[in-house]
Amino acid sequence: MWIRSSGALGENVFQITTAVSSHMLIVGHASAIVDASIAAVADHLIEVCEEVIGKEDTVDFVLLTHADYDTVGGVAAFRKRYPECELVVGAQTAQILLDQNKVQEYYKANLELAKAMNVEFDISEQDWKNSLVVTRTLGDGDGIDLGEGVQLRLVSTPGYRDDAACYYVQPDSALACCESIGAYGGRDLVMNCFTTDYQQYLSSIQRLSALEIKVLSFPHSGSITGELVNKYFMDAQGKALEFRQSVTERLQQGELIEEVVAALLADWQTLGLAPRGPFANEQELALTNMVKAIAKLR
Repeated sequence: MWIRSSGALGENVFQITTAVSSHMLIVGHASAIVDASIAAVADHLIEVCEEVIGKEDTVDFVLLTHADYDTVGGVAAFRKRYPECELVVGAQTAQILLDQNKVQEYYKANLELAKAMNVEFDISEQDWKNSLVVTRTLGDGDGIDLGEGVQLRLVSTPGYRDDAACYYVQPDSALACCESIGAYGGRDLVMNCFTTDYQQYLSSIQRLSALEIKVLSFPHSGSITGELVNKYFMDAQGKALEFRQSVTERLQQGELIEEVVAALLADWQTLGLAPRGPFANEQELALTNMVKAIAKLR
């Protein structure tokens, strides 16, 4: 089943959907949400969380799958609403968030998106920087016990980004995967997502496919369950190999990287796999990096 709206995914995991993102909310004695989207939708994100946990309870952890403008955007709002909320990240993400130039870059991107979406952005740059101070760092395989039998652990999955990580939740056998294994567009549409290393990306897909997964949560397109999960992993590996072969053939025929990107981007837009609007430039940049990653393998 493909689930796109907010609601329960299992006994302890819930989907929180905004106009631009989807998130896994994990609830035990304590609660954790995976990624914080962009600042423009943070208030909505918190409101839907409160519908699940109640206004008197708290979101205790924000878990980042990687550092980017659309994963950290709502962190300041969460930590303002829940002062004791911890920011939990992988080791490489923690290093990136020490770079104040990067933190400022994410701030400016969220400011611009808020303006484009006609949403008030009232976070000072200093409050933004303070909110992105990491309180807990997890290594590959490290976890957090949320109580009431609910546990999560970080699984390092480089390839999409060097710092990319997923969160595996038990007893629900649920995985919040960021774009580490690609993106799902429904109806057998799988989009490759590797911007740093093709081989690592393929290895990450293979590593995660060995887990028992009943719920697979994507950052922008909801979640899939049941037989779709195993099918997705098979399709993702197949699409990765197909992408490599197609790009390699084009480059061998003398096409420039820019020409390959333009052709593939047009195809993705026709299939509905590439976003338009404020995220269009990001998609083109990601595709360019993917083609460059394949070019390195020649």
